[in-house]
Amino acid sequence: MSKDNNKLIFRINGRETINEHYRFDKPLPSHGLVFQEIFDIWKKSFKGTKFPSYKDIRFENLLGWHSNIKITSIGKNIDQEKRNIIMGEKYRQYWGNDTLVNEIAKVEDAKERKALLKLYSGILGNLYAKHYLLSYGNCPNNDGSYSKLKWIDLPLADDGENISHILSAVMPMK
Repeated sequence: MSKDNNKLIFRINGRETINEHYRFDKPLPSHGLVFQEIFDIWKKSFKGTKFPSYKDIRFENLLGWHSNIKITSIGKNIDQEKRNIIMGEKYRQYWGNDTLVNEIAKVEDAKERKALLKLYSGILGNLYAKHYLLSYGNCPNNDGSYSKLKWIDLPLADDGENISHILSAVMPMK
């Protein structure tokens, strides 16, 4: 686990991921252009400076992405319950059914769990601060091999201001 400018490196359950955060009003960096379509859907859902809610993201506009997305309720602060609302099959295949905070809670070593929760709080803090995340890393498969993945987390707000949900999309890296 480490932190570098806009990057956080996160390791849990055989996964190592690099999580980059960008202000919501910044364009996708060149290495994130695989998500341009879903990023544009998200940006077009804004109402002026008001963030879209997850209900503003029309399912029919996500054609081709259904299997690769997840919408998570994160509450309006770090202490509120986190739960998955919608999860596509590909997303589930790579990450399983649980939320990351629940996976962290299962870590047996108390010191490691505390450090992971601190880093997780930093990642969520970036989302609550109206940044989107572009991440990449390895995900273990059931056969012991690894898949290289790239994903994006886009913040959503029920009231247009306070981030309450995340729209995530995942893609395998070539």
